[in-house]
Amino acid sequence: VQKYGFFCRELLWGKMQLANEFNRFVKLGGESPQVIVKLVPGAVISGRLVDPDGKPVANSFLRLVQSYIWEGLKTARIRSSAVTNSEGGVRFDWVTPGTYYVRADPADGWWGEDRPGSPNNPYWEGYPVNYYGGGRDLRRASPITVDFGQHVKIHFQLPKAQLFYQVSGRVVGLAPETGF
Repeated sequence: VQKYGFFCRELLWGKMQLANEFNRFVKLGGESPQVIVKLVPGAVISGRLVDPDGKPVANSFLRLVQSYIWEGLKTARIRSSAVTNSEGGVRFDWVTPGTYYVRADPADGWWGEDRPGSPNNPYWEGYPVNYYGGGRDLRRASPITVDFGQHVKIHFQLPKAQLFYQVSGRVVGLAPETGF
């Protein structure tokens, strides 16, 4: 049984011995045994990505990163990705219970005509990798904890920063055959 936005709770919690019971055909009518399948709604994390002036940041890649303990070590992995719409809106559906972080990742196409180094952006400014709540790593990020059926809304403001710097000078100490 499937329903958009819902999960079978028993299968989510690793009770795979039940999987064979769920993966069988049941004849309907007559003397059919009663089958009960409990579905629970997934969580939703949605929000808006804006620049320092409060303007929407469109077509930006966001990652939903889950933090968990694996063999005694805190670890994280990307669970989902999304791209912001023209209003900076984003939505992650079918989120299982847990603790998550939202990360904005710079990518080609983020800046369009305002890409760093273009005539519209001669100061090489742009948006660095950043986590919701501030910071460029998980230690400074704000965790988002969700449970079944919960809808969490976030307002994510990206800081602008100088991403590239021009460097000039002379390299010394290298043999001429190295090509530098």
